[in-house]
Amino acid sequence: MFSAPPPTSPLLYELHHRIVQIGVGTSEFAPILKLLAEGLQEGGFQPRRVNLAVLTLHPALVGIGVTWSASTGEVQIHTRPLGFLETEEHRKSPLHVVISSRKPLRLKTQTLQDYEIVRGFAAAGATDYVALPLSSLRGDT
Repeated sequence: MFSAPPPTSPLLYELHHRIVQIGVGTSEFAPILKLLAEGLQEGGFQPRRVNLAVLTLHPALVGIGVTWSASTGEVQIHTRPLGFLETEEHRKSPLHVVISSRKPLRLKTQTLQDYEIVRGFAAAGATDYVALPLSSLRGDT
């Protein structure tokens, strides 16, 4: 996330700069995610939820999720056990598509509701669902 060149948009450049400042030397995802969510809000976006899912090398966990919620302004951390990527729950999620294809995914929630999570966001008034793959230092997504 931090190895990419800075964006050219002044707003995105400032957000990138602030994220790098707090991200260098930390092993905590929560402050970075909160800053990203707040930066999106400052930029005129209205995210209802911002989530970062990270695959791990942990012997008992396949991943860690960090989720910021607009309703609380807080960040929650959750884990997924080994084997979760093979479950029906994961295979029926849009993140499965992103992890498998390593390509971004954008869904208009009012017209494309193939996924349970997207239907929930649509019911809450969200207009879009966006998921972006981020490469790790190892090069995987």
